[in-house]
Amino acid sequence: MTTTGPERAEAKSNPTPWMPTGVPGLDLVLSGGLLRDSVYILEGPPGAGKTLLANQIGFHRARQGETMLYMTLLAEDHHRMLRNIGGMSFFSQEIVDAHLRFMSGFDVLNTEGLRGILKLIRSESSRSSASLLVIDGVYVIEDHAGSRAEFRTFINELESMSSLLGCTVLLLTSREYDSRLPHYTMVDGWIRLDSRSDGHRWVRELTVRKFRGSGFIGGPHVAGISDDGIRILPRLESLPSEPYPAPSEFVPSGVPDLDRILGGGIPSASTTIVVGASGSGKTSLGLSFLGECTAEEPGLYAGFGETPERLQHKSMKLGLGVEHLHASGPVDFMWMASEDTEADILVQSILEAVERRGVRRLVVDGLQGLSRNLTYPERLGPLLAAASHQLRRRGVTTLMTADAPQLMGGELALTLRDQASLSENIILLRYLGLRTRMRRTLSVIKARDQDFDPSVFEFTIGSGGIRFVRSLAEGDDDPGESSADVTG
Repeated sequence: MTTTGPERAEAKSNPTPWMPTGVPGLDLVLSGGLLRDSVYILEGPPGAGKTLLANQIGFHRARQGETMLYMTLLAEDHHRMLRNIGGMSFFSQEIVDAHLRFMSGFDVLNTEGLRGILKLIRSESSRSSASLLVIDGVYVIEDHAGSRAEFRTFINELESMSSLLGCTVLLLTSREYDSRLPHYTMVDGWIRLDSRSDGHRWVRELTVRKFRGSGFIGGPHVAGISDDGIRILPRLESLPSEPYPAPSEFVPSGVPDLDRILGGGIPSASTTIVVGASGSGKTSLGLSFLGECTAEEPGLYAGFGETPERLQHKSMKLGLGVEHLHASGPVDFMWMASEDTEADILVQSILEAVERRGVRRLVVDGLQGLSRNLTYPERLGPLLAAASHQLRRRGVTTLMTADAPQLMGGELALTLRDQASLSENIILLRYLGLRTRMRRTLSVIKARDQDFDPSVFEFTIGSGGIRFVRSLAEGDDDPGESSADVTG
């Protein structure tokens, strides 16, 4: 409900210090939103999303009963801009007519200079009782200033005006400045939208360079654009951690022999990494795990390789029943085959699906898929550790799989950073050449706070799923045959 009349006047006379932007993720990054009566620089190259972001904030404030005054100093008029954002879900012509004021300062700047622009801003802001003022193309004002001192004076007077009129100001510019310039020290905040390429795709990012009066989450943060506008994905590893309860029970893995060597099963609300070469049985183990789902304990399979149809066909051949659980509702699939989507967006999509469906069992099949979709590959470990933390807090028992080359070296040394905080359990699947043929083997190499059997077990995959054959004693391979470890 919007505020009008006396309620609106009271809201203006006793404003809260925060002005929530309504942009998903941005208020979290800014620890609440923009501060009222403050001046911010929003910079970025053409096409980064500055105009869209400013309008999205303006429409959100308008839905709270406030007014945005949008002044452009560029040659193009606002009609083209409105046409470009007209397809966004936040757009409303009714709101434009009632709460948004668009105007051009181009002619005034050319004829009356900076003094004329300040006069125009003061009169229009006062007349419209605007709580948000956007000045698009502020670099044009800098070009018209006779000196840096004159431009600093303009910024200083704009700050005084924002406090006097109770108006938050966004200065949009496509010019990248040196942070040592005086006007960057004068403004209350400096936010940058950028677009960078990692070689095969472009990724938008938002970084807060400066923010007076409040803490903020350091970036860069992925900024996605859709028909709903801009969405900011705060770096998951930068969010504050919250405690979660220790595992209180075991949940079945779907493979009784594995539960036995783990000492009872997989600890609830824990993370298990399954490492192995292609074809070693990682996906089959993941499907076995989901085969234990119920209506009270639903599951989700998020994978980068095989389609949901192929996975259900595999489950049917193995007799695991996952296809029936999918048809009746307890199990769902997410296929994430695209390499154009940044890993932060994929991880957030998984977390949202977990929350929406009340998921208690999760399989993330193919960590190498996430690695390929990271602009900064060194973030893989911290990102997964943060995601695992979020899942534990939600009471989700998670099984992640990774190809052996992704995690293993020649000495079977884990190279995934922060793996200790990422997973409680690590299971290794390998092919071994024993007595003239290749055999699948499984061994538990880590099970935190559990009394587990560290032996290497040969297993088969067939009707009924995964079955252990025997434990391999040391020297069990035929001395006359070559023993091959093809973990990758």
